[in-house]
Amino acid sequence: MDLRLGFSFTLLKENLHGVKVSLANGRNPIESAGFYLTRDLKEKDELGQPETFTLKPKMFVLAMTYEKVTMPLNMIARIEGRSTYARVGLSMHQTVPWIQQGWEGQIALEIMNNGPLPIELTPIL
Repeated sequence: MDLRLGFSFTLLKENLHGVKVSLANGRNPIESAGFYLTRDLKEKDELGQPETFTLKPKMFVLAMTYEKVTMPLNMIARIEGRSTYARVGLSMHQTVPWIQQGWEGQIALEIMNNGPLPIELTPIL
């Protein structure tokens, strides 16, 4: 099944000089520290054009799918990118491609621009 890109994009704030992250305890310590910024796009801007999120080279963002997914208790799902996107350096899911059984909600996509050019991400309904 194809999933569409949603309107919510979350990234780490810039200029976090001196901040170190330890994952030794198995949790993400920066989630509760206020280091994330979330930008919610509108379907159309004031000129009637679709709003976009520009992913700069080497930039990482969490983006939600438009669809909400419900996994039955007897199935799991796997999230994959497309080779068309990979050819420009865009990777769709970095670490956690599995959607567990019984899970319900929008899927957080871990998107990275590994290429040399900025990439515009545009939610399309």
